[in-house]
Amino acid sequence: MDAPLARTPREAKDGRLNVMVGGDASTVSRITPVIESFAENIFHIGKVGSAHKLKLINNFLSLGTAALVSEAATMAAGMGVSQDKLLEICSQGGANSAMLAPVMEWVLQKECTKLQFSLGNAEKDMTT
Repeated sequence: MDAPLARTPREAKDGRLNVMVGGDASTVSRITPVIESFAENIFHIGKVGSAHKLKLINNFLSLGTAALVSEAATMAAGMGVSQDKLLEICSQGGANSAMLAPVMEWVLQKECTKLQFSLGNAEKDMTT
């Protein structure tokens, strides 16, 4: 079976990881009690290998969104539009996402307490 993890070190410390599992149902059933000891959510994705594929797709969407938010913040600054207002407006509609607030926290405050997944983490997933 394969069982890649999702979320950040903070959730790992709290035993609240997301685990995507690939494998036959009987194997997944046998191993689920172990995974429950460190996971908040367990998703049976399908056959072996499917969980790692979905994790990479999830990373693609997450990091792609972070890059898009960064570009939008840069565009706003270049056009003389308030980045605070960008966050205020975008967080109230269709542009809102799990990446909007953490990326904008970094843009506006030059620090981020929420965004803990780095490009280095993504590279690790692509090379192992």
